[in-house]
Amino acid sequence: MARRRRRGANRSRVDARRRRRHRASQGRVGARRRAGGGGASRRVGIPPAAGWVRFWRSASWAEPAAAGAKEIKIRADNINDAAEKIIGFLKGPNTGDVIYFNGWVGLGASPVLKAVVERLTRPSSASASTAGKGGGTRMEEVGVDKVIHIDCSQWRNKRALQRAIAEELKLPQRVLAIFDQQDEEDDYDGVEQGSRGVIPRVKWAIFNELSSCTFLVVFHNGSGSYIDLWECGVPLMGVASKKVLWATSQGRFHIRPEQGMTKESAGSSDVAILAEPARDSDDFARRLLHIEAEEVAGLGLGHHNSMSPKVVLGCLLYRALRHEEYGIDWATHAANYWVCDGGILPVNGDAIINGGTSAWEICDAVHRNINLEFCKDVAQGICELLSGDGGEWRQSSDRWVLATHQKTATEIRVPPKATSFFYTTATTQASASTTDDGNNAAVATVMLEDSMFGHSDDGSNLQVLHLCYCTFSFSSPPFRRCRKLRFLLLHQCKDKDGAPVAAAAETSAANQGLGSSAACCFQKSLWVLELSHTEWHWLLSEETLAQMDELRELHLKGVGFIKRLTNKCYGKNSQSSTLLIPNLTKLRLILETGEDDIDEVDMSFSSILNTVQLINGTKDTKVVERISLRGCTQMKNLHLRGPSLGVVELDLSGTQIETLDLSAAPHRFTPPSFRRLFLLGCEKLRAILWPREDWMPLEVLRIDTTTNHAEWRADREGKSSKHEDNRPHHHIYVRDTRLFRSLVWVRLSGGVRVEISSTHAGQGIINSSTRGDREQQVRRHANLYNADGIISTFKDNSEASGMTWWMWPCPNIPTNSKWSDCYIQDETPTEILLQSAKQENRATTLPGFVSWDAKTLHLHDSLSITSIPGPIPPTMQNDYYFSWSNLMWCRLERCPNMEGSVFTAPAKDWGLVSSDIFEYLETFWASQLLKARYIWDWSETGFRPEYDSFKDLVFLHLDCCPRLVHVLPLYDFNSEGCQSLETLEIVRCGELREVFPSDASESQQQGQPRKFPKLKRVHLYDLPKLQRIYGRRMLAPNLETVKVRGCWGLKRLPAVRQHARPAKEEKEAKALPEVDCEKDWWDGLEWDGEDAGHLPSHYRKRHSAYYKETRLRSSVLSYVFAYVFVTTVSSSGFQGNSAFCKRNTSNKEGGQSIVSFSSLSSSNF
Repeated sequence: MARRRRRGANRSRVDARRRRRHRASQGRVGARRRAGGGGASRRVGIPPAAGWVRFWRSASWAEPAAAGAKEIKIRADNINDAAEKIIGFLKGPNTGDVIYFNGWVGLGASPVLKAVVERLTRPSSASASTAGKGGGTRMEEVGVDKVIHIDCSQWRNKRALQRAIAEELKLPQRVLAIFDQQDEEDDYDGVEQGSRGVIPRVKWAIFNELSSCTFLVVFHNGSGSYIDLWECGVPLMGVASKKVLWATSQGRFHIRPEQGMTKESAGSSDVAILAEPARDSDDFARRLLHIEAEEVAGLGLGHHNSMSPKVVLGCLLYRALRHEEYGIDWATHAANYWVCDGGILPVNGDAIINGGTSAWEICDAVHRNINLEFCKDVAQGICELLSGDGGEWRQSSDRWVLATHQKTATEIRVPPKATSFFYTTATTQASASTTDDGNNAAVATVMLEDSMFGHSDDGSNLQVLHLCYCTFSFSSPPFRRCRKLRFLLLHQCKDKDGAPVAAAAETSAANQGLGSSAACCFQKSLWVLELSHTEWHWLLSEETLAQMDELRELHLKGVGFIKRLTNKCYGKNSQSSTLLIPNLTKLRLILETGEDDIDEVDMSFSSILNTVQLINGTKDTKVVERISLRGCTQMKNLHLRGPSLGVVELDLSGTQIETLDLSAAPHRFTPPSFRRLFLLGCEKLRAILWPREDWMPLEVLRIDTTTNHAEWRADREGKSSKHEDNRPHHHIYVRDTRLFRSLVWVRLSGGVRVEISSTHAGQGIINSSTRGDREQQVRRHANLYNADGIISTFKDNSEASGMTWWMWPCPNIPTNSKWSDCYIQDETPTEILLQSAKQENRATTLPGFVSWDAKTLHLHDSLSITSIPGPIPPTMQNDYYFSWSNLMWCRLERCPNMEGSVFTAPAKDWGLVSSDIFEYLETFWASQLLKARYIWDWSETGFRPEYDSFKDLVFLHLDCCPRLVHVLPLYDFNSEGCQSLETLEIVRCGELREVFPSDASESQQQGQPRKFPKLKRVHLYDLPKLQRIYGRRMLAPNLETVKVRGCWGLKRLPAVRQHARPAKEEKEAKALPEVDCEKDWWDGLEWDGEDAGHLPSHYRKRHSAYYKETRLRSSVLSYVFAYVFVTTVSSSGFQGNSAFCKRNTSNKEGGQSIVSFSSLSSSNF
């Protein structure tokens, strides 16, 4: 306790001494500034007296240590000295587990850590003499077995950090492959890069690797916050000789002089090490800036010849010369300023337009990796160090000029050497110019004189021009002679002539008096144009835009006079179009006032356009009728932002979009929102993010990820508009069914006929032929349903061979003129299917409209669908989402990977106990579902169908489902279930035990039988394990036909009378139902007696004339079919064992040897 009090007293005295030094230094700096004079009215150049060394001392001493952390100060004037002193600290006792190094006020930390690693891993001088015995490194001096160097300066997410650790530890490739698999899953789930966390399986692999050794982790943390490495699996937990030495590197030049910044950066570290110079030296400070610049230049950009520390320092100084924000949007335009100025990285227009985009790439990389947010004192210090004392940037203030409105326009002349000129309001004026409702308040503008840019007729060197709140003549702008202008930003500028808006919109360049000299600055030189709250109609006219051959970026903000924005130009007598701005790469459109309304944005076939931003900056709902970016082959980034931004039609066909973020769309109850979505030829599409977790109704949905943009365009150019109209109203072709996860919230208006298939199954209706043939087959699929060609083919073959296959064809698909068609084709590659088969949870989610809006569903020849509708998100705790309330006709066939329950049940934790489901389902047909165990099953969830579930089911057919155990549970609660059933046919389901399981007890089943009032036809074939149809007792008073073959376990037939009839009624009764069966089976049936109305005499039996002949219970044709099916599937990429038969050698009713079909599946499916 006494020691703790002494420690607290010492810390208080140290803090007091620091505060006194800080106040004294601040006073000296303030006096120096007051003596130097200056103000906002002067041209901003080199600060009169930045006092970098004094600032350095005050900033360094002003930093308190992190809460609970031990503070260590080291004095060093170079990287090597600092590295040695840190190693010396690591050798000592009680160093703590987590050590934070702050560098010199935030500078130089990363190079010092690299120097520490280099020294610890090279052979030590003490062990040089023992090199013949194996030698050693300096790691032994600090007591660790290994040094783990993790450089995450370019921060992505915690998963990338975990991967860097795993790669540094050289974990097995099977472990590293988990990262790629999980990243791919997250791509399809729409998880943002910054939100991707660690993987638990890899965490424990890292833990096992490090738990038995001592180590030092050297970590360059680019996240900007404290990271607990235990999340990644690094075991610290207070164990001796397991340490982490780290430094934050969130953007280079992250200078932190403010009070408390070290505390915020160090987080929960045990020790905070602060470096300070041994001598006050501007040379050392300047050297630190150069070291930071070298770090940026080496961040994976070495392949660019023009990248150098000089370029980085030039970009830094360009920002520092504007000490305060002054309304400058550095986040958007920093790289544009640097490139367009030409003084930092000299480039010419031809090199950029002809594909030499290295200058833009370099400046973008610099922008991503340096910090541009620093206070005025830091900015002044940077200017003093880089511009003063005869440095290479000493004349930068003459070239990069900033002036504010506090100095009148008549007092300002743009210097002849100036390459960048900013004329804007002071910071306070700029911040006050925006009202609470997002609109711009009235701010006094400054009249620009014509002589302001007065140079020779040859023009000036000005290349960047940024004007705010200025008034000048739009017909004769003062900068009209700036022939080299590359960047032009006009914010809140007005026309001196005051032309009415309506008149100005119709006024041509000629009427405004613009001659060739006035237009020359726009004709060939402009690269970036931003027009913000400036209604200069001529500047955005078709005639003017057509002259901007080199324009790369167009930014429009608060430009209410634009109602339609297009990049197309049509000739006077031609229907073909050309691009107005052929080299446009970025379009940014911001709606900031209530008057901003744009109806259409059409940038179709802009070949190098890669980024489009549409932002609603108001509180009002803004609706864009149509956005078309089709054919923009480089399009990767589409940003739709704002609280209520609606888009009725969006066409992104032929683009390279990966994640389409539509989360800014208005709620579905705020019309209009998305109605039509086109994503054809988008092979890289991985996810679509919808607004909130609510369904999104669409009128048209067309997605194709199976072709790239070139194939899509060739396919499009080869088709007529009439051919386009013949395609299904909705169609979805996907290369990977994981894309269906993005369609869970989608609904299609009106009833929908849905067909789903895969191109891999060779025996499917839709095969993997050419796209034109495939679409013809899609258009013919309704005729196939009506003709039922497949069923007829197999029935003809079975009759010709003397066997029974199935007796009744599938009912025709319902039709309605108000319904639309939706065809979904799955082209998932075989390798993805095989990889998915190894995963524990590999269920495929179907689009939400399949269960919500489908009137008919035909799922066939799919190798990826594992269940229907797949795992629905737990947030959908509403019985409506599970009800299938519109489905009338369902046919499932040849889906070898559909397993478990075909229709999945709600999870237990959803709280969904009961609901009406499948109320309108009339026809259900299932064929060749090789792995399915149940069609419907709720035994594990506690869910129970309610009263009207399955009440309209008329036709039920199943065949060749060898692992099927039961079909449809009929519980007492579902009293109307199957009350309309007329036809029941089940063929070749070797594991089937019961058709309709019941929840009634044995005693309850002895009571009243379950009534099937409309059941007329029953066909049961080759079901060796079938024990019952429903429970113990069932009543079918209208039964007409029963055909049974190979069902030796079935002991009961339905009763056709509820009780014994009087003799008179017996005579008036209709014809007895006919039973076609084996005599041996008939003789073994069980009957309840006359009182129960259940006697053999109630049936008219018919046995085959050849029933005594010893013959196979299953025909050879079935095994031929099995062999052909499995062989075909195997040829499409799957290896499966041949179908096999199980031979039952026991004698049954006469010593017959019974052969039954048992399985068509393989464990490799």
